[in-house]
Amino acid sequence: YSTAWMHHKGRNRHHFEYWTDLVPGQNVYAAVPMPTKFLVEMVMDRIAACKVYKGKAYTTASPIDYLHGAKDTRLIHPETLEKLEQSEDLLSALRKENSASLLWFLPRLVLGLTTEDGGRTFVVSPWITHLEYASGTRASLRGPVHVSWFRAAEKEIVINASAPPEVELVFKENLSLRDHTVKFNRIRGKKC
Repeated sequence: YSTAWMHHKGRNRHHFEYWTDLVPGQNVYAAVPMPTKFLVEMVMDRIAACKVYKGKAYTTASPIDYLHGAKDTRLIHPETLEKLEQSEDLLSALRKENSASLLWFLPRLVLGLTTEDGGRTFVVSPWITHLEYASGTRASLRGPVHVSWFRAAEKEIVINASAPPEVELVFKENLSLRDHTVKFNRIRGKKC
């Protein structure tokens, strides 16, 4: 191990290694969920690190290759891993667009707004960990798709979504929503 690495990962919350804790009564360490804002920072950090370490050999596939390396041997919470795998899908799409823009990345992770069928169907599956609310808009060929969500109560999430009539909106549950009651509202004809 490296003393510098131990110091760095132990003090910087954008490393999933930071997110471990001692399990009471068992004297073992276990992974705990990593908040979404630090996961986003981690993905952007890995893009930047790959550009620095790879230099001229860097390609837009480098961050994805790095994320795949030794993934099965790491102490990482299942929820964080699921979000990380979702970010791999997003990075694959970023590679196709050749852009690593947060403006492209954040709506897809925090709002959980992804598209299928060439934009005829939008899947809404927000990551709510440690957030109280979020809202945003994503452009489609058929018009804007708006999503907002908030905590109505401790374990209750309300998601409002609007889109042009020819766009189907589908809610998909994920690990961050597993212990919550979710009310999904499709609002017609106005921004939510």
